[in-house]
Amino acid sequence: MKTYKLKAWPDLPPGFRRMGHRRVLNQLSQRHVGETELLRESGLPPQDLKLLLGHLSGHGLLDERDTPPADVRRGHDSSWARWVWPLQQWRTRRAG
Repeated sequence: MKTYKLKAWPDLPPGFRRMGHRRVLNQLSQRHVGETELLRESGLPPQDLKLLLGHLSGHGLLDERDTPPADVRRGHDSSWARWVWPLQQWRTRRAG
């Protein structure tokens, strides 16, 4: 799952100036947030959220991160998994 955070506040075209879009921008300006949480908090339809995220990403305004698997985030894994997961992410970024 990806999470997103705003790098800079955008000037939005008229199609993205509704209250739901502003709620999304407010969330994204504070911390990394996943799509599920953005949908729940904003009340936007999924296709509108995808359009907004695509617009922001296309203009280089989003910091996108892959979140670690749930067991790594919660600390219910072995120390080996906590050590290996960041290396796998690093290798993926270097190869991509």
